[in-house]
Amino acid sequence: MKAERPFGDKVRAMRVERNLTLREASSQIGLSAMFLSELESGAKFPSPEKLQNIAEFYHVKKEELETLITKQKIFRELEENPGDDQRLQAARTILSVDNEMLSSIVRILNS
Repeated sequence: MKAERPFGDKVRAMRVERNLTLREASSQIGLSAMFLSELESGAKFPSPEKLQNIAEFYHVKKEELETLITKQKIFRELEENPGDDQRLQAARTILSVDNEMLSSIVRILNS
């Protein structure tokens, strides 16, 4: 089963939508092509500063990307610990919350 990666898929989709290669996009954002590839594949997450650069480059709200990162981390946790029913139910509840609400929760947790 393919791992869910909402953040990585969004970053890749925005790059492809602009017809940019990894090298072109990474150069303009200020990242290495390897790191951008790792973000898109879900292998890594950006620092707050790099996330801000990505948000500014693609003209999206940083909070939207933070929400996708949170979802991706939850999916990763579920994949790594599939037998924990209580955590699974909690994660399903969180993931059912719309992005605006989840963005608000992320802002509160980060403040």
